Amino acid sequence: MIGQMLLNFKIIKKLGEGGMGVVYKAEDTKLERMVAIKFLPPEIAAHDEMKKRFKIEAKAAAALNHPNIATIYQIEEAEGELFIVMEYVEGQELRQLVKMLGFIPAHDAIAYAIQIAEGLRAAHEKGVWHRDIKSANVMLTKSGQIKIMDFGLAKLAGQSGASQEGTTMGTVAYMSPEQATAKAVDHRTDIWSFGVVLYEMLCGQLPFQAEYDQAMIYCILNVDPKPITSLQDAGVDGLQLVLDKALAKRPEDRYQEMEEVLTNLRALTGETKTGPIMRAAERHIVGREKELAELQKSLEHAYSGQSLLIGVGGEPGIGKTTLVEQFLDEVTISGRSCLIAQGQCSERLAGTEAYLPFLQVLESLLQKEADIPVANLMREKAPWWYVQVASLSSDDPANTGLLADVRNATQERVKRELAAFLQEISRKRPLVLSFEDLHWADISSIDMLAYLAAQFDAMRLLIVATYRPEELQLTKHPFLQIKPDLLSRGRCREIALGFLPQQEIEHFLKLEFPENTFPKTFARLIHDKTEGSPLFMVDLLQDLKNRNVIVEEDDRWQLVQSVEEIDLGLPDSVKGMIERKIKQLGEDDHRLMVAASVQGFEFDSAVVGKVLEMDEEEVEERLQKLEQDHRFVQFTEEDEFPDRTLTLRYRFVHALYQNELYSSLTRTRRARLSRTAAETLESYYGEKSGKAAAELASLFETARDFEKAVDYLHEAAKQAVGVFAYREAIAQTNRGLDILKTLPESQNRDKRELGLQMTLGSSATAVYGYADKGVRNTYLRIRELIDEGDATREVILSTFGLHSFYLSTLDMQGALDLCHWYLGLADSNEDKTLLFFGQALLGVTLCFIGDFASGLEHFEDAFAAYDPQMDDTLAFVSGQDVVLATWNNYPWNLWLRGFPDQAIQASIQAAELSEKRTDPHVVTHRFVFSAFLNMCLRDAEKVLQLSETNVSISEEHDLPWPLTLGRMHKGWALSQMGKIDEGLKMLHDGLAMFRAMGFETWRQIWHAEMAEVYGKMSQPEKGLELLAESLTVVDKTVHRMWEAELHRIKGELLLLQGEAESEVEACYEKALAVARKQEAKSFELRAAMSLGRLWQSQGKNEQAKELLNKVYNWFTEGFETRDLREAKQLLAELS
Repeated sequence: MIGQMLLNFKIIKKLGEGGMGVVYKAEDTKLERMVAIKFLPPEIAAHDEMKKRFKIEAKAAAALNHPNIATIYQIEEAEGELFIVMEYVEGQELRQLVKMLGFIPAHDAIAYAIQIAEGLRAAHEKGVWHRDIKSANVMLTKSGQIKIMDFGLAKLAGQSGASQEGTTMGTVAYMSPEQATAKAVDHRTDIWSFGVVLYEMLCGQLPFQAEYDQAMIYCILNVDPKPITSLQDAGVDGLQLVLDKALAKRPEDRYQEMEEVLTNLRALTGETKTGPIMRAAERHIVGREKELAELQKSLEHAYSGQSLLIGVGGEPGIGKTTLVEQFLDEVTISGRSCLIAQGQCSERLAGTEAYLPFLQVLESLLQKEADIPVANLMREKAPWWYVQVASLSSDDPANTGLLADVRNATQERVKRELAAFLQEISRKRPLVLSFEDLHWADISSIDMLAYLAAQFDAMRLLIVATYRPEELQLTKHPFLQIKPDLLSRGRCREIALGFLPQQEIEHFLKLEFPENTFPKTFARLIHDKTEGSPLFMVDLLQDLKNRNVIVEEDDRWQLVQSVEEIDLGLPDSVKGMIERKIKQLGEDDHRLMVAASVQGFEFDSAVVGKVLEMDEEEVEERLQKLEQDHRFVQFTEEDEFPDRTLTLRYRFVHALYQNELYSSLTRTRRARLSRTAAETLESYYGEKSGKAAAELASLFETARDFEKAVDYLHEAAKQAVGVFAYREAIAQTNRGLDILKTLPESQNRDKRELGLQMTLGSSATAVYGYADKGVRNTYLRIRELIDEGDATREVILSTFGLHSFYLSTLDMQGALDLCHWYLGLADSNEDKTLLFFGQALLGVTLCFIGDFASGLEHFEDAFAAYDPQMDDTLAFVSGQDVVLATWNNYPWNLWLRGFPDQAIQASIQAAELSEKRTDPHVVTHRFVFSAFLNMCLRDAEKVLQLSETNVSISEEHDLPWPLTLGRMHKGWALSQMGKIDEGLKMLHDGLAMFRAMGFETWRQIWHAEMAEVYGKMSQPEKGLELLAESLTVVDKTVHRMWEAELHRIKGELLLLQGEAESEVEACYEKALAVARKQEAKSFELRAAMSLGRLWQSQGKNEQAKELLNKVYNWFTEGFETRDLREAKQLLAELS
């Protein structure tokens, strides 16, 4: 090879040989310069795919242009050889320099390390990782410049035959733990290898010593390097900390970017004014600088009108609260003009108390009047919220109008009010809202977060929420459903906190105990016992101080025992450490904390005092001492109960303390204390005890007063329904039902169960729809519980949902039987409300069967019995408004019977009636049925308008049934307006959703409409498949509402498909016969037009005219509707 020419390169001498090939010095005869040529191994040159990958990698490396990286000039292939032409570096390998000198003095080693770090940073910024950093791959020129060699080659080794998947690559002694175990690697593997090279320079030896590869890998994974001070005088403080962080076993504990390495190395040389590793804060927070910077950056965005939700996630005790409090304190200390308010989600109430954190935030804001009239703005912009948080007397005439105004507020209004209030406040001053423990938040609060995020553009708002990711996952928390969308739209960012690595604990020790003489192994001991948990690290060190294991003498902190002699007296688990902290409490303090734990994570001094029969002032003094000396609890606010009793509100510093104290109680004592706490709260709240329903339910359940627990759960559920928090209501009623199962059978138990089932039925219907089997079971149980002799009208009406289930699942006989049961009760009780109810539902049922004439008669009988005073009774029965439901179903029956104008007028009356309703579940039904009527009338533009309104409301309130129908109506409208593909997709998606929800009733209508669309697309075979499915249902059941249309459209598609005209005519004749039997004049008209057109094409104009004229002349109204206009035009053509 020496002396040979290869292209324009003359080979001069061999420089070296390794696993990635042979390197030669060569002369570039074209450019007259010296170069280095590396010939790749034959197994790569002979493998086409490997060559392709190699060239891609080498090109990426060739794009690097940095003074500390050896430049790649060319990638060539000639005479069967694949080779790289690169910069020829004249100098020596760093490995040779270390071998020659024994070690490199600290000052020079840092200078070289900075250059290596500069080169790696430049490469990482381009997305190129080296993966084989070692002293042999680092050259030092005669001028003192560092050059990193062989970029882009290590990854290739992993793709060659020499290193298969699942094996390691690179030089073992320099491998990171993840690389040594053949796990996925990223740029942080270079950071580890860099640390090895730095250690090697400083100490003259590698940090890990072994005689063979497997032993070396074991050391890398399990052994910590000896401190550099034990091998030589490092000469510069802080180098050990840099090494420890670079050589952290876990990638997430290492430096995350080379920029951080450079910052710390330069700090060691005095190039910056910052400290050697991390800045110190008042709370001595360590390892959280990046997170604090992210929060500050987010605040800057909020100031400029770019509102954000920042999620701070991590394990219990990881320091989420401390981080946020530090950030909030820094904002306060900075003097920047903004308002800060905090809210806490409750573990004990665990998602059952609607809007809890928002209510706390607003209470906090009310205390911050200053130069902003918060109370006035809240009363003006958010009156519903103001009533919830302000202490208003109903006896005060000034409050009468306000209280009446908010009584029937909708969920939509509630959300809109809060957004308007926050927008107005943030216009005057930016807002920072902090929500603690979002994993315990109720679904209504999560829904509110999503709503506010959609309004962020109109605010200057930063929301910081802490949560435990594992709790979110375990409970399938609703925040998980909105988070991906918020993240994708840039409305949310996430900060994930991890445990502190050992070097951060060392840093904390320096800050907390300045001028200490602790040995390095002390930090390791603390880390091993606390696993890097910030909360438990702080508590453990405090414990050692209290026991005089850590003492301060002559202004220096020191250990009075060797590390080996220190007996922490704690088990490895977190629970053990908490138990020791609890044991530090005196007997009286322990008794006080146990009583507090009974009320919950948050507790009241007044309640604790009553539970323990202690003087209130003594309780407050003890709590203050526990906060100051033990950091066991934290004061949150002063408060006042409805009976004017003053209290101090506290919370445990960590929920685990409260859990451990609570679990230490015997069941008997826990029950006794819970009863006292519950009865105390009842006395403080008086007639307003319902405001604490969820908390009282929990306490009475623990106290084993199950009847009271059930009563309060029911009250909490009804309150949730009142603010449309249906899912919370479902959770509370199910919990109450579970408790009832443990009680002996009795009339009282049945009565309580009936109340819970009724609330569950209406809530579950709103969430899951009528066809859900769980909803059916709820209503069947209600019917079982009803004693016809004693049943109240309210109880009887609550079974309405069962009727809806029967219709939705094609159990027409079940629906008919239920209607007759209602009418029998109405007759025996001479109850006009039940009479209206039964007649209306019978009318709907008969229409679904196809007996439209009888159905219309029963509708009219219902209206004859109707009295407007019934509205309140029938306003929300089983998740539906019966009066409005009757008006919604009445118009399309009128249209079918041949009265289009009356149908339109009845629909207008239904719309006017719905304007008085506020419940979104009820309101959306008006849009569903109005769109349905207009679909019958073939008014696509009107259907589109109505469906878009319905979809908007249904999406906002998570109402699946009206949402599905809204999307299907929109799909139909689009298909009629030329957007056939888009419309048909929406129709198919809706049909799939209907199947998933168990709805059968409406399918034949949509099959008919979709079949017509397929006809427009000249795909009759697909339409015929849908019609065949529905006609099978018609043959097997009495559900014949759309039978005539199914036969008519089948004829249209058969004609389009080219089938025999006799077969087409038979379909039209069948449609006519069915329509006449059902007295469905609108369907009869359509069938007559279809048959008339067929006869027209056959030259039977007179016969066609006679047929159509007879039907057309029957109509007395609706001549401007589409069907009648088309009939008139066809008659003119036939004349």
